[in-house]
Formats: sequence, C-alpha cells, structure tokens
Amino acid sequence: METITDTGLNHREIDRIIYSGVKPELLRCAIQLKVFDLLDTPRTYKEVAAELQTHPDNTRLMLKGLVACGLVLYQDGTYENTGESRAFLNSKSQTCITGWLDRAARVLGPILNNFETLVRNGPMQHEPGAHMNSEAMCEFYTHAHAQTELAGVAAKTAGIIRDLPEFPAMKKMLDLGGGPGLNSVAVVQAHDTLESVVFDRKSVVAIAREYIERFGCSGRITTRSGDYTKDDPGTEFDLVLASDTLYYQGCDLDRIGSRIYNALNPGGVLVGIHGVVTKDRTGPDDMVLSMLPDALMGQGELPCEGFLAPSLFRAGFRQVVTRKVPMVSNEMEVDIARK
Repeated sequence: METITDTGLNHREIDRIIYSGVKPELLRCAIQLKVFDLLDTPRTYKEVAAELQTHPDNTRLMLKGLVACGLVLYQDGTYENTGESRAFLNSKSQTCITGWLDRAARVLGPILNNFETLVRNGPMQHEPGAHMNSEAMCEFYTHAHAQTELAGVAAKTAGIIRDLPEFPAMKKMLDLGGGPGLNSVAVVQAHDTLESVVFDRKSVVAIAREYIERFGCSGRITTRSGDYTKDDPGTEFDLVLASDTLYYQGCDLDRIGSRIYNALNPGGVLVGIHGVVTKDRTGPDDMVLSMLPDALMGQGELPCEGFLAPSLFRAGFRQVVTRKVPMVSNEMEVDIARK
C-alpha cells in the first residue's frame, strides 16, 4: 500500500518559472496601451480606463499585475510609475527602451515558440539576412541599441573611459563596431577636444550620423564604413573602444587584436566591454538565458570570462587589466589594454 510522504522540499521556484511567462505579456500589453505614459502622476484605475477606453475592471487587474511586477506603485487607491518605469517605459522619456523591448520580442518570439523542436532537431534553417550578424539584423538592432545606450550604457561607458589617467591627453578615438555612435557622443561630451571615428557597416553608420547630428557632435565625430573583421579602421588613435562587439561570428580575435594594436599610437589604450559567462557556461543566469535562444539557433554563444586578454597579449599589448563592472541591466567584463 502506498503512503503519503513529505519530501521536505518545495516547488516554489518551479512555479515561479511557469508563471513568469505572464510577465512579458503583461508588460507588452501595458506598453502597447501606453499605460506608463499616463502614470507619471497618480491615477485611479477608472481614470486610466477612461483615458485608454479600456474595460474598467480588467484595467484594474492589469494595474494590480504591474504592481506585483514592481513596475507600478499603489497607494490610497491610485497607481503611479516607479522611477524605473518613468525613465525606461514612458515613451516620452529620452531613456525609454520600449523600442528595444519590442524588437527583442519580435526576434525572440518565433524561437521561444519552437524550443522543443530546436532541442530535438537542432537549429532551424533561416534566411542569411536573419542571422544576428547579418547586415540586415545589425541595421534592425541599431535603433534598439541606441535606446539602451541612452538609457545609461553610454554614460557608464564614458565614466569608465573618463577614469583612465590617459584620458585628459587623448586626441583621437576609434569606436570599433560603434553602432548608433552614442557611446562616442558620451565620451566626447566628457572631454574638451577629443574627436572620434565611429567604424561600422555602411547601413549602420548612416543611422549613427543621425544620432551624432541630434546631439550636436558632428563637428567632432565622423563615421567610416567597413567590416572590422576584414577592413583596416585606420591608425593614430589614442583610444579604441570595442563595446559589446568582439564576440560576433567571424571574429578572429588574434587578427583583430593585432589590427587594434596597429591602430593605436604608442601609449594608446583599448577599452573592451563585453558580456561574458562563467567557465562552465552556467551563469550568470541573465547572460545565459538572454543568449540561449540565439545559441539554440546556432548563432553563437557569449564567450567565457577572460576571453579577450590572451589575444591582446599575443598582439603585443604590454598590460591588460580585466575586471567586472556593473552596467545598467547586468554586469559586463571590462578589459583595459595598454600599448
């Protein structure tokens, strides 16, 4: 006869995983309705429903869910944005990231719906232009990356560079794979005379020029188009910034390390900023899980911690200091290499 036993365990975390699927749909709904645009001042659920022309009681349930997610504050019958929601989810905010979230959801959706198939059968076939390192996808993500840079990444990056002892004397910077160019904008705004070259694909630098012009930096930031895995980015730079870029498909780190070394003046500095995982590839959880869909599609994985320094030493850099730095949404590995 079977007896009921107590395992002494609980399945709380398993439940959390199952029900966490509600969160992205709830957030997507609130973004589409522009809920966060209304909540910079406290409002009742009836006021929100009237403004949005939505079902009052279901609007109340949605708002309660946003409170449970930590995205909205509730007090005395009214709902109001948290500081993070005001900064990152209000479409009127300069630091809004809803465009980034939308683009990520559009790319991830088909993959998330086919997890079991991918595990059983391996990566699905996709059009060449759908690869994360393709020209089309780089262009697709450029505006999205601009939002994350404006949301704090660019300011954090500029802070890392501003702390370099060589920074005051620097004259010329190369932003390698610089995307929308906003890291360059933040760095030159922290310096009186420094000039920068944003080097990226032709379609990407066309977008970068829009942001450079928007922030009034076209006199000090220029663009150059090319593929840094193949093309020479130029020479006589005092600083090379390689942010979130040196782990894409086709990166021969030894060759690129040598190219960066040759691009720098004597005494020049490379600053590399990249997401990494542990040696056994099981953490940090945010890094492992955020890249898992791309990895299942055969589009590459994040490198393990310490991936860049050996190539830089082989290229001839005399000193490489590697450390972890908290950015805006996660921790990144920073390599500072001196020629």
